[in-house]
Amino acid sequence: MANKAKKTPSGSWRVQVYDYTDPSGKKHLKSFTASTKAQAELMAAEFVRMKKTRNQALAAGTVGALLDEYIKLMEPTLSPSTIIGYRKTRKTAFPDLMDTPASKLTAARIQQAINAEVSLISERTGRPKSPKTIKNEWGAVSAALAELAGLRFSPKLPTYQVAPKDLPEPAEVMAAVKGSDVELPVLLALVLSLTMSEIRGLKCSDINGNMLTVRRTLIDTPSGPVVKESGKTASRLRRLVMPDFLADMVKTSEPMLEFIQTGSDGFLEPRHRSIVYRHFKSLMEDAGITMTFHNLRALNASAMLALGVPDKYAMERGGWKTPTVMKRNYQQTLDQERRRIDAAINKYFEGITSEITQKEANR
Repeated sequence: MANKAKKTPSGSWRVQVYDYTDPSGKKHLKSFTASTKAQAELMAAEFVRMKKTRNQALAAGTVGALLDEYIKLMEPTLSPSTIIGYRKTRKTAFPDLMDTPASKLTAARIQQAINAEVSLISERTGRPKSPKTIKNEWGAVSAALAELAGLRFSPKLPTYQVAPKDLPEPAEVMAAVKGSDVELPVLLALVLSLTMSEIRGLKCSDINGNMLTVRRTLIDTPSGPVVKESGKTASRLRRLVMPDFLADMVKTSEPMLEFIQTGSDGFLEPRHRSIVYRHFKSLMEDAGITMTFHNLRALNASAMLALGVPDKYAMERGGWKTPTVMKRNYQQTLDQERRRIDAAINKYFEGITSEITQKEANR
């Protein structure tokens, strides 16, 4: 029997089953290990059954149909923003490829589709798609082909480089938003490196003195705003110490005052992101500054670099770690060194806000 289990030196049982042959002709096997012979063989048999189903899907389905099925399969586990990206790919990317039966795909045909995507001009922007966009599109399609049809291709994708940003000094931005209705969300992004979805996901109960805890994100989908609890995404879960001026601003915000008075726990920034973006853009234009709201995180990273903040602390503060690394380092950095880093960053931004206040007082 091809899928018969064999006992390993450690005492467990292992079954190896043929999975696929890569373009170089190398055969790949799938291993299943369990504490009993019957369990290992059962796992292998289930894989063979699923592979048969997968092959039937390959024979019958087009690339678009497989992507549709993959989106349905992954929707419960992936973030809403990822699913939105997959659906956009299904609707707008690789139009010739989507109607092609998966069983008739070749490496050459896929490369042709990617080359066509590179040269395609967007009707909305009048520009070609960015290499990053095409890479993300192919990522969705390749995942569906591998998962549901066992097909794996390695086409050549367009390369891209992150262009250097000509950004203003943090002091210029802080002065431009001083006293405005978007000062709080801007400072949360600039000082604490929060994304817009993290800012909109903050609730009043996430604040304890000067400590802010990022627990969730809030994003917009075609069916409305969706809250994503971040317990399943460790890189999003982090605690940050606010400088006094920012903590005071949070404590005196309308949602926080209502929370203190009534106990009603609402979002710290209840407005739609488009409103915050629009007001921020207007203030930047008035100040002669060209930047996006998301560039505020780049300013924060630049400030930490200038202050000599070690990479692991900078990456933790910004939530730029993989889940495994984040879990491993989280407790290790809540020590005296972490407190020194927090104090240095907070002192830097405290100095800026003091200078702005002093200049206003001297006018």
